This record gives sequence, C-alpha cells and structure tokens, in this order.
Amino acid sequence: MDFLENVGVPEHKKRERSNKHLGDVERSIKFFNESLTKNNIDFKLILISQIQDTHVGYFHSYLLNDLGHANRTYNNNMGKMKSFIDWCIKTYKIKNYSNPFEDVNKRSENVDNETITKKEFKRLLEDISPENGYVMEGKSKKNRYRTYLKDAFELALHTGGRREEVVELRWNMIREVDNEPSYIVVPNLKVERQKGEGFNDNVAPKIIPITTSLYKLLLRLGYNENKGSHLYLFAPDRKAKSLSMMEAISKAFSHYYGLQNTGRKLQFKHLRKTYLTYLVAALGGEAKNLSSHTTDEVLQRHYIDKTIVNKAVKKLDIFND
Repeated sequence: MDFLENVGVPEHKKRERSNKHLGDVERSIKFFNESLTKNNIDFKLILISQIQDTHVGYFHSYLLNDLGHANRTYNNNMGKMKSFIDWCIKTYKIKNYSNPFEDVNKRSENVDNETITKKEFKRLLEDISPENGYVMEGKSKKNRYRTYLKDAFELALHTGGRREEVVELRWNMIREVDNEPSYIVVPNLKVERQKGEGFNDNVAPKIIPITTSLYKLLLRLGYNENKGSHLYLFAPDRKAKSLSMMEAISKAFSHYYGLQNTGRKLQFKHLRKTYLTYLVAALGGEAKNLSSHTTDEVLQRHYIDKTIVNKAVKKLDIFND
C-alpha cells in the first residue's frame, strides 16, 4: 500500500491513484487474509511463494459463499490479488514461482444498462429535502440531505459526467462558438491518472456538448452572470473537499431514489448511463467521439469536430424538458 501511495517510490516511478482504487486494493488483500484465517492459516507467516491454487480456492469460496459477492465484484477482487502477486514477484524477484491467480476464470457479468425514467428523475428531485434525508447507519442516525444535491444530479444527467467530473465543473471550462455556449472541456482524469504525471500532457480532454437541455440548466445555474469565471457550477462557496462531496452525492442518490420503492437499485452512475443512452440514440456511432469510451478521440492535436458537437446540440434534449 505504501508503494501504491508513492511512499519511498523513486520519482520516475510515482503514479497518481484515486482513493477509490487504493481502497479497493486494500480491501481485496484484507478479504484474502480473512479467507486464509478462516481456513486456519496465519497470513502473517505464509510466504508469497507458498500461495498456491488451494489458497486461491479458499479465496474463491470466501468471496462467493461468505461475502456473497456478485460476479463483477468477484472478478474485481481476483484481479486485484493477481496484480498484487505480480507486483510481489517482480519487486522481490521471486524465482521459479508462477502466479496462481493467472488461471482464475472470469465469471460472467450481467451488463447493467438500466436507466432512470423521466418520472423517476422528477420524483427524485421532488423528494430531496432535509426531512426525507434521515437514514440509520449502524446505530447512528444520519442525514443524506445536502443543499447542492439537485444541481449535482441534474448536471450529472445532462453532462454524463462521472462523480469527480461533475463536482469539478467550473464556468471557465465552457467554450463558446459564435457567442453561444457550445461545449465544455473536461480533463480526462481517469486516463491522466493511468498514464501518470509527466506522461499525460497529451491526453485529450473530454468534450461535453452543450445540448438543448444542458443549456437550459446552465442558464438556470447562472451562466450569464458567471461565464468565464473560476467558480464551480454548483456550490461555489463550498467548504467540503471534493472527495467528501462525491461520497455524499452517491449516498444521497441511492437513498432518495430508494424512497420510490421501484424494486430497482439505481445508483448515481445510472445518470451517466441514461445520458449515454440518449446520446447514442441522437448520434449513433458518432457518440463514441464524445463519450471517451473508446480510444477514438474527438481532439487530435486540439482539433475539435464541430460538426459532431453541433449535431448533438441540436438533437439531444433529455426528457424533453
């Protein structure tokens, strides 16, 4: 974990990693240790080179039977352990030892294409209040309400941004064409972190077209008064750190959506899925050039395909509000 957090790591090998990734890795190793303990093995004494298929089998059963993990979570945990053992073999130069996690077959994953409906989203916004925000977490009572939730949810729906991208949106990211707001330039944080500092200077940013529905929202949030400023699009006077805001937004979405008792368990990420569904319907194959889901990039040496952007602006109006 020190290595992943760049503790004692030579400068040229340092990489920026998200807190979520760090937490996921640490959790996977913790689960593996627990699976060993359950089978009367002291994880503090066993050598890496002694970990074999039998131990992987213990982990397999622990994830599925004890923790009840779904296939995707199972695959993620197995993948994290494979990477950990690979790192150990390389770092400590373990010879004549093969990573037993290499032979783990990935379990089939259901593709989650669920989207939120117009009726559900409207009800979600209506339910946001301090009175509806209370929830029991363990033995303590907490309130999921935050003043900025409605703005955050609407921005997520109309930009298709991930949590961090939505939280970090600023007015000076908006670009105009012919004196009209046309698109938002957003750093591709996920790819930048993967490449690492010093290797991510040429990572093309993501382009979010300012569609009909997004334009209406920006005007309501104060585009005319704030354009070009360094202020955030929502909660400009924020005191909370970005990470705590991201967590608050995710938990609040799950809580308030759950009040509808639809039988579905939609999460904040489903707002992005909804946006991309509408984007694909409007643009077809050209949508990939805006969503950054493939290696195709809408920017080549800072060139922007205005044809695609303009087409999205004219065609996309989520929920026709």
